[in-house]
Amino acid sequence: MNIVLLKKSIWSIALLTCLGFYFGFSPTTSAQDLQFSQFHNAPLYLNPAFAGMHQGGRMTLNYRNQWPSLDVNYVTYAGGFDYYFPNIRSSIGVIAKVDEQSTGTTPYKSTDVSLIYAYMIPLSDRLTVQPALQVGYVQKNAGFVGLTFPDQFSDRGFLGTPTEENFARNTLGYVDISTGAVLFGQNFWLGLSANHINSPPDSFIGDNNRLPIKISFHGGYKVDFSGRYDDRSKSITPSFMYKRQGSFQQISLGAHGEYAPLLYGLWYRGFPIEQSTNNFPKHDAVVAMLGVKFGGWALAYSYDWSISEVAGARANSHEISLVYSFGGKDDVACPNPFSEPRYRGARFR
Repeated sequence: MNIVLLKKSIWSIALLTCLGFYFGFSPTTSAQDLQFSQFHNAPLYLNPAFAGMHQGGRMTLNYRNQWPSLDVNYVTYAGGFDYYFPNIRSSIGVIAKVDEQSTGTTPYKSTDVSLIYAYMIPLSDRLTVQPALQVGYVQKNAGFVGLTFPDQFSDRGFLGTPTEENFARNTLGYVDISTGAVLFGQNFWLGLSANHINSPPDSFIGDNNRLPIKISFHGGYKVDFSGRYDDRSKSITPSFMYKRQGSFQQISLGAHGEYAPLLYGLWYRGFPIEQSTNNFPKHDAVVAMLGVKFGGWALAYSYDWSISEVAGARANSHEISLVYSFGGKDDVACPNPFSEPRYRGARFR
């Protein structure tokens, strides 16, 4: 193993973690990014360093409908593409996302597009680290037309006069920078990502509110049950994801697997060691996933069963993902460290 490269990689990940604690874990705001329950099927959103992990090309499409039975409904569409160039051990990626939120009469829409560059650094025949940088542009639009404010009312009721509340704008745009790194071998992966490291402005009313950095620590290990002469892929991949943004923190624990052509998964999401204002553990949801894999395609549906205090059983969510991979190697663990013996770690031939 190249000790110098290993030390540099460990130092980079440690520095990234420290920056996240210093800049991202501040409790000054409660703003939160959207989430995907099938985080293994939204790899570029989870960590830009997952670009090119399939050692070929990959396309992902994700749809999430969160809390459709509540007045506060979130609908998210996301798409990504990444490709690996073996001659230069580099990968590029692009990810686009549209997030639509409806809170009564106030619509809100966020659209962003990002470009990703990742570079693969072999540490040994079985161990590789890949850092990445992501740069994007975000535009947010909020509709204030349906809102009413206290200065529009009197003791006789609603006056119908314009409000004197000062909204600096109803459109907000900014550059958003993220980074990440993944350490992986033949059957495992361990990643760390930091989103919004430039803490972009996040306010429509002209104040100094900024988007807090989101830190995510995640990993998984694939257990392959397929026999040498078995033509049916059989595996299970236990995985976890911890994230923190501002004062909000959460962990997802569970596993996804394959019994070809079927895909399945089950996760718990929440933060039970922390209590809510009502002194109850902070549970969020139990997620169940079923899907099918055919050729280079994988289609999956998941259902979030709410176990939180917020709106009880009404706060459930639906999610659909479609992944197409081509020109690479068979999946081993999320998201696609290499399976064949001659592709262990970073041994390229």
